[in-house]
Amino acid sequence: LKTNPLGLKIPFGVHHTKMFLMGYEDRSHKISGKHYIRVVVHTANLLPGDTNFKVQGVYAQDFPLKGANAAPLFTNPYKRNRSDE
Repeated sequence: LKTNPLGLKIPFGVHHTKMFLMGYEDRSHKISGKHYIRVVVHTANLLPGDTNFKVQGVYAQDFPLKGANAAPLFTNPYKRNRSDE
């Protein structure tokens, strides 16, 4: 059984992405904290040798969570309506 048909012959491997999804509450608001999800996409393995001695890439962005009655932050043109089903 061969799992890599490319036959990679370098000792360092290749960049491939990993992703974290982390939810948190911003408690700096006096009335009620806002809830967010943080999306982090990165190339580093979580090893000291990878993070300290190799070139890595990272992208991070926070997105506020929608409330039950909140208007959507954007419109998804590909989302199907119930009437389409």
